[in-house]
Amino acid sequence: MFPAFHPKWLVQLSEHLRPEKRTLEIVRCNHNIDHESFTRLVIAARTSAVRAVEFSMRQARLQMPHASRKFLLRTALEFRATSPPPEGLGMSEEEVDSALEGIHSVEELVDYIAARDQAKLTEEMEGAGFPLDKVLQIVREVEGVLSGSESVESAQKAQPYKGDDPQTLFNRGVKCFKMGAYDQALKLFKEVIKLAPDHAEAHYSIGVACGKLGRYEEALAAYEKAISIEPDFAMAYNNLSVVYGMLNRWDEAVEACRNAVRIDPEYAEAHSGLAVALLATGNRSAALEEYVYLKEIDTKLANELLNVIKRWR
Repeated sequence: MFPAFHPKWLVQLSEHLRPEKRTLEIVRCNHNIDHESFTRLVIAARTSAVRAVEFSMRQARLQMPHASRKFLLRTALEFRATSPPPEGLGMSEEEVDSALEGIHSVEELVDYIAARDQAKLTEEMEGAGFPLDKVLQIVREVEGVLSGSESVESAQKAQPYKGDDPQTLFNRGVKCFKMGAYDQALKLFKEVIKLAPDHAEAHYSIGVACGKLGRYEEALAAYEKAISIEPDFAMAYNNLSVVYGMLNRWDEAVEACRNAVRIDPEYAEAHSGLAVALLATGNRSAALEEYVYLKEIDTKLANELLNVIKRWR
């Protein structure tokens, strides 16, 4: 069972869940899950975030009819953000300010809150002993109820949890990664490859997450595995070169970048990375050749590279 809580968020939300209450209860009973844990799953559904954000925006607009849209978005975010866990997101005012820099619409606010909720849910359910794919299936069913695509009748006919849905796990991992929850994203990507060992994008994503966490040797192994599955994975070669650079293994970085541009000759970032790796190995003339080529496909990146070349010693 998840930690006990009685969120104002759910009190607000419950007013908007009354039409679906019976169907949600059927979903809960189908999976034999306690009320408190099921409440957590309902909150993690994106449609729940949509309804609660719309509700708080309406309330704020009634109280402050002439407030700017940005102010209303901030009010809606603060509704959840600054309350301490488990009820809220436990964010500081500085974190709210930072988040709002990338939020310009209700939809972006919903995406932000839903992703934060889902990242937190992932962490909590692991501690509670729930299988990850089971939880994701329940969340999908809740989404169906709240969006109107799941009726009482279809819920009654629903099959119990079967699990094994690697793509859903992968998509959730991507959402966690975008929110900066790299540890949770990594766990989800690793669940994917347990179910689908040849999921090249999952191996690649493990590499990206490990890189963010400073686990470079693991990142190398993940990129190499992705390439073994998909030999023309140019992005994996490019990221492989970045990690080699972080480890000062510049000859290997050059080789990885050459493979990236061989696969995709118009891959501007890989040409730029190749030039830097060549500089690091002392091959300035070859780096300048990459700059000349890069000017033809990405002028802005080429100018940035030229500044690097000029400053390189």
